Amino acid sequence: MGSGDKAAYAEFCEQAAVPDYNRPWWLDADCGPDNWGVALAADKKGSLVAALPYFKHRLKGMLPALLQLQLTPYMGIWRHAAYHSGTAADRFTFDRKYIPELLRQLPPHRLMIQKLHPGTDNWMPLLWAGFQQQLRYHFIVRDLSDEAALYRRFNRSVKYSI
Repeated sequence: MGSGDKAAYAEFCEQAAVPDYNRPWWLDADCGPDNWGVALAADKKGSLVAALPYFKHRLKGMLPALLQLQLTPYMGIWRHAAYHSGTAADRFTFDRKYIPELLRQLPPHRLMIQKLHPGTDNWMPLLWAGFQQQLRYHFIVRDLSDEAALYRRFNRSVKYSI
């Protein structure tokens, strides 16, 4: 499987539960249909098992950059649905095999900045490929029905930060 097959990626999105803001219609709207691409990986049977969408942007006087979209909270490496039901060892083996394949399909670029999905728990193949990471923590508060009670549960430093 090669890079750039957006129709195959659209089909993969349905099967792999890719978030709306990483689907082709969103990427078309956020950056234009000619400004994004996707790297795709297939298993031995030819079934898509992983995808890596990217946004192409040309910086003045440089090779293109692959950047994070402004209206897209994160992009990432999307895997087929069965990936999440496998063992940790199976997931690690999968990532070790398919992430380098996805990275090889990226167009020439000078810089790549991408926020990965918060559920990303293995980025070692990216490290081995020479990428760097900056870890940032975010918290998801699920129940906002009683904001006053929620605020009372915060410790002093969180209240100060707010």
